Amino acid sequence: DENGEKKKEDGPSEKGESPNDANDEKGSKESGKKGKNNENSSEEVVAMVVENGPENAKVEAEATKIGKETPYDEFCGDIPSAPELIRRSLAVLRTVAQTNAAEHFIYPVDPQTNPGYYESILKPMCLHETGVQLQKAAKAAASMNDDEQTEFLDTVVTEFGRNIRLITQNCSCYANAGATVIAAGDELLRIFERLLFDWILAPMDFLPPLESLDDEKCVEFHVSDDDSLVLLCDGCEGKYNMSRLNPPLKEVPKGDWFCPRCLSGRAWVNMDPRLGKTIRDDKNNREGKITKVRFVFPEKSIEGAQMFYDVIFPSKQKVRYSLDEVENALKKQGESVAPVRCVQALAESPGYSCGTDRLLYESLVPVLSNPSVSDAAAQAYTSGSAYRDVMTGSSILLLVDLEDMLGSEWARLMSLLVIECAASEMMLELASKLEGDSATKMQAIRTQSQKKVDIVDVLQLPPL
Repeated sequence: DENGEKKKEDGPSEKGESPNDANDEKGSKESGKKGKNNENSSEEVVAMVVENGPENAKVEAEATKIGKETPYDEFCGDIPSAPELIRRSLAVLRTVAQTNAAEHFIYPVDPQTNPGYYESILKPMCLHETGVQLQKAAKAAASMNDDEQTEFLDTVVTEFGRNIRLITQNCSCYANAGATVIAAGDELLRIFERLLFDWILAPMDFLPPLESLDDEKCVEFHVSDDDSLVLLCDGCEGKYNMSRLNPPLKEVPKGDWFCPRCLSGRAWVNMDPRLGKTIRDDKNNREGKITKVRFVFPEKSIEGAQMFYDVIFPSKQKVRYSLDEVENALKKQGESVAPVRCVQALAESPGYSCGTDRLLYESLVPVLSNPSVSDAAAQAYTSGSAYRDVMTGSSILLLVDLEDMLGSEWARLMSLLVIECAASEMMLELASKLEGDSATKMQAIRTQSQKKVDIVDVLQLPPL
């Protein structure tokens, strides 16, 4: 919470649930599944009106909606006739909008209370505008065929993620935002990235049903959670039943607590169902194991991010296969794997590692408390960003392969190289020479201007 105290919830008392909630949830799940199997397209709604009358049709269409009614349904309410990906996106937006962290970001910024905001922010964004874009996308998708809709929906999910991230970026860029608002933006982003991955981008075998999208429940829901002590993760803000953790917790831990998913960096790169599978190379009569998935961003490609897989063969040779090549090889072997959706959105999503450095929380072991760091190094680390960047850059070069480095890590190294070059003897001599030449030229201009006593000389006009 804002006071830095441990956040905890007791399921029944905090949520205000009655003992009959478990039965209500069971009933809502059953009705939700029934609604899922009978989703109403716009044509079906028209048929209802003709057959049953407008009032009955409206009641039946409303019954297929998912989620509880919220004050923000005007821009993020469920649309039963929309494609599943848009309905899931609206569910994520609806959940995020109801969090305390979203208070400052729901509607456009008021220029009277935030002077200069629209002069400093090139692309303003808010949750309301994001929801309106999703509603427009739902209408546009209704007139598309299956192939057009698949490509369109991939773009919609990608833009959805970019818009929410843009909100927090704008918050950090605005000088008058204040520490409280910036902290709220960071919390909003952590919640969003968790929901985006769990509810939309995760492998299909791990996606919860539409009617089960409820962040009031534990991340890994079980009926026993309603009567147990629930612990909030300080990373993703997800809820976890203390008695079902591995190992179980008997009391609330002191200080910050991070859930197993945050600590492991739950994301597509470690959840892809193709990882660990064996594919056969008929050309060379050998079999290799898929060990790693990579996202590649070609500079001149108009298709965006592309997926590749590292395959290790018994000879320790590593060969890189494209997604299509892996899919064809698995299909040829008779293995079926759910298709990958929204590749660009997957490439841009950090999953549960949002706010972390290479999937590890920097604050997990404070540098001043880390026994592996000397007192002098700890003081230097906390007192200046230059030393911190040098140490981080050195660690990156020691631990990470060049082909695995992130864009932010390359940028950090380039900044260090620029600083190092600027401090070199050659650059200092060059800077001194340029400064001396500039001073000599300026002195010559001043001397020349002192000799000019007539306005014609100053303006360098020809004599009359």
